Amino acid sequence: MTETGPTHNAKILVVESSRDAESALQNLLSNEGYTTIVASKVDGLETAECAAPDVVLVDLSVPELGGLDLCRSIKANPGTRDAAVIILSTITDTEIKARGLNVGANDFVEKPFRDVELVARIQAQLRLKLQADGLRQNYADVCERLKQVRDTDGDAVDQGSVVRETKCLICGNEVREIQGIVNQLLIGIHSRLSSRARNDLVLGLHEMILNAIEHGNLGISSGKKAEALESNNYDALIAERSADPQLAKKKVRIEYEFDGSVLRYRITDEGRGFDWQACLERDEPEDLLASNGRGILISRYIFDSVAYNEKGNEVELEKAITEKGRESLETGR
Repeated sequence: MTETGPTHNAKILVVESSRDAESALQNLLSNEGYTTIVASKVDGLETAECAAPDVVLVDLSVPELGGLDLCRSIKANPGTRDAAVIILSTITDTEIKARGLNVGANDFVEKPFRDVELVARIQAQLRLKLQADGLRQNYADVCERLKQVRDTDGDAVDQGSVVRETKCLICGNEVREIQGIVNQLLIGIHSRLSSRARNDLVLGLHEMILNAIEHGNLGISSGKKAEALESNNYDALIAERSADPQLAKKKVRIEYEFDGSVLRYRITDEGRGFDWQACLERDEPEDLLASNGRGILISRYIFDSVAYNEKGNEVELEKAITEKGRESLETGR
């Protein structure tokens, strides 16, 4: 059994066409301390609405590929879309993986899988969901405080009247504090963005700041991170690197500018840099479903421009939020 932690005792919904596979998954997940619920594809969405699972394991099922339809329904439903969906399949075709990504799947695990790999993938998605839930709650709290200010202070500035805003944040390497940093970067423009646009920007900024901390200041390679995720030692790895006096003193600098129509972010870390060109050249759908190394790829889908300096320790991001820009954020470009 894995160690207990913030993702322990999570609720997992299993939608598996094979009774034997369903039973095996129930035993595995129960031994790991998870609360396990089972459902068929027919009642999968209804069960997800009632049970509010943290993760849904969906068997793809050949030939009808009913798992994709269920995944699409879960992600389209406001009551279930925050659940992480992991597709399980014997199909390794890239086109099928791309279809899974397009309907909202968070990960894709090939059958037959090793138990330790599946548990690690679940843990990774639970950590991401925990961070995302925190981001949403923090953002909601900030918006509520702003509303209270506007309601009580008639002289408070209407954010819609701001035509230019700049700020600079200097941050340490606390991964758990990224959500608060992102909120600070979006607080001035939240009224100009749709819910989908805000969620996209939250994800893109979170991934890029996380990259600056993990791979930049803390010097964690993609391979090392993958090993830590698989062995459920990610938190321990972050703590170990953060305790190094030489690494602990490094900072992340975030510069932000909004000119009324375009958002610009410059994120600079104090690491040695990396081969960013190789990351930008990756363009396979399964790369976006990987448990690590996907931050740059995600940002390419969210921002209009992603540009690194030669060293690779500074990235500039741009996103238009004119009517055309808003439309591109809504449709995912």
